[in-house]
Amino acid sequence: MPENNWITGKVWAPEVHSYAGKYYLFATLNSDIQWKKSVPGWPSYTFRGTQIFRADRPEGPFLPLGQFPQTPMERMALDGTLWVEEEIPYMVFCHEWVQIVDGGMDLVRLSEDLSQAVEAPQTLFHASAADWSTGSATGDQTTYVTDGCFLYRTHTGKLLMIWSSFKEGQYAMGVAESVTGRVAGPWRQQPKPLFEQEGGHGMIFRTFEGRLCIVFHNQNSSNGGERAQIYEIEDQEETLKVKGKFIP
Repeated sequence: MPENNWITGKVWAPEVHSYAGKYYLFATLNSDIQWKKSVPGWPSYTFRGTQIFRADRPEGPFLPLGQFPQTPMERMALDGTLWVEEEIPYMVFCHEWVQIVDGGMDLVRLSEDLSQAVEAPQTLFHASAADWSTGSATGDQTTYVTDGCFLYRTHTGKLLMIWSSFKEGQYAMGVAESVTGRVAGPWRQQPKPLFEQEGGHGMIFRTFEGRLCIVFHNQNSSNGGERAQIYEIEDQEETLKVKGKFIP
């Protein structure tokens, strides 16, 4: 990380996308600098954002596109992912509950080279919009997490988004669907979670043999206990279904 980067702290949620002949790493960077006074019993309110890095090869080296994150500095942002629609690149990212209580899922249009946001961000939905997202008791409030967004278009053209929150104390993944088939939505939450046994922050991919799979981390913890899990899933036109653990 260059010494003049906006922050060189902890890195979360890296994901790599192939785009326009290059490889782009989306990573959430965290500052130790307290931004505003923290609420007693809550995590520290610090600078957090998704920054984009570019490389010629998937193994790197990756260099930052500028010194600052592509998410807005005034938003405590994380878990950005790339979506390209009609040749226009967008980032979908999570707006941290620590700042707004009911975590948001936000969208921002990026420049063609992904180096900067070119429009003001818009909120697609909040975590409490999903019936399965029951929230967590934090002090005297109920707070709602948005984590790990990833978009997928079914073989019939329906645009889905998987994302994570908490269901009755368990880390879980749900599915939202775009009513219009476009990333700007509006978005409707499917009633049942995709996975609810302490697993979340998923990404969807196909194996070299063409099998549709999802990778996510199991056991959501702050002590390094998370482990990657791969499950095979089924594209059911209107939604997704977990079939079982991936067996090579």
